Amino acid sequence: PDSNIQAATIAAYVLWAISALLILTFCCLRKQIWLSMKCVKKTGKALGSMPLIILFPVVQAAGFAIFMVLFLIYGIYLASLGTLDSSTYSVDIGPFSYTVSVRDFDYDQTTQNMAWYLLFCLFWTSQFIIAVGEIVIAMSVSKWFFARDKRK
Repeated sequence: PDSNIQAATIAAYVLWAISALLILTFCCLRKQIWLSMKCVKKTGKALGSMPLIILFPVVQAAGFAIFMVLFLIYGIYLASLGTLDSSTYSVDIGPFSYTVSVRDFDYDQTTQNMAWYLLFCLFWTSQFIIAVGEIVIAMSVSKWFFARDKRK
């Protein structure tokens, strides 16, 4: 019982020290916190002036879905370029004996390189779609912010 009280006391002191450090950090960063609060308020006003900008990620997702359909079609065609190889294995488990047939595709170096290129295209195009969305939203908000008449 005495060790439990001592452990709780130590934990309380540690938590008080962490709380004091957090309060000190908040006091030192109050200007940055105030600036970020102003940014959030301006963001709310921008979204209030341009409510359709909230739907832009849906347009991005639709564009990415269309790309993924094409990527899947190319991937299926690429996967069909291999040569089908069949292997038979016998498996003995105690008194039982099983024969297992396994099929797999063998791909030459050119097909493997095409698969790596297709993977690169997936990464590049997905990041391009994300970057276009970021640029469109950033330009829309910056044009709103620097407009003289905010109602437009």
